[in-house]
Amino acid sequence: MKIKRRTAVLLKVWLIGILVVALVGVCSYIYFKTPALTIYSYKLEGVPDLYKDRINTSLHAVESQVRYGFLPSNRIVGYRASAIRFAVVDILPNTRTVDVFPVGLHTLRVNVTSYTPLFKFDETRGITKDGIIYTEFRDMSSLPILFIASSTTHEILKDGIHYTQVDKIGENELSNLSEFATKISTIIFPVSKIYIDTHGDVTFSNKDDKNKILFSIETNFDKVWSNVLSAIDTDPLKSKLKDPKQELDYLDARFGNKVFYKFTNGSLETIIKGHDATSTLPTAVPQQ
Repeated sequence: MKIKRRTAVLLKVWLIGILVVALVGVCSYIYFKTPALTIYSYKLEGVPDLYKDRINTSLHAVESQVRYGFLPSNRIVGYRASAIRFAVVDILPNTRTVDVFPVGLHTLRVNVTSYTPLFKFDETRGITKDGIIYTEFRDMSSLPILFIASSTTHEILKDGIHYTQVDKIGENELSNLSEFATKISTIIFPVSKIYIDTHGDVTFSNKDDKNKILFSIETNFDKVWSNVLSAIDTDPLKSKLKDPKQELDYLDARFGNKVFYKFTNGSLETIIKGHDATSTLPTAVPQQ
């Protein structure tokens, strides 16, 4: 008995349909009813040991949630990467990135990288080289604190997480400020505070605001440093800095090759790069 071609095609379609339904049923049973794809552990990388237990507990709480009323969150297929990121950042707010990927059928690897502070914004928040302001739990006592007059910030969204970023001062300026502060701290006095006013004038000072160096953030940092080095390596400033009875009030490098300075005894002089000279402080330079 011959089977008509049309009947054969219908049988083939029905057979394929039954197989697809069976396959979907088996996969659904495995996914929803068996532990074959269940997440049991997290391999945490880049997380301080002190915080691993808390983060593990938080991640297991995430996996216990049900999405849309029926989708489990504890499966290696369809895990909630964004929820995992939120859970990590909630405990470690200094987190820069969270990368999540499966290792086998029952383990997720969670790689965490943290921000590195370039400055302090206050005693609990740091500023990164790209201007991100974030909460830092590590010790920042050795970093200068950055004061930005009339500064504004804006919110950025990265990997579903909101961060705050400084406006108007770019990565190059921040890196240059950090490098300059290190140089000043090594040779002249330890820089504890950095002030940037509305005109872009920068003041480096020690913790008591008794020693200051002024310059403009818009000038070439290498040129400013060259002028400062030339000034402190030339008498009478060179001798004054070595005199324990003299204390530097400020050194002003905002005016081209001229470096003005003042000591606590009230002496006021200027050094032109490569030459010594005596001058009256221009009225444009405030006596601080």
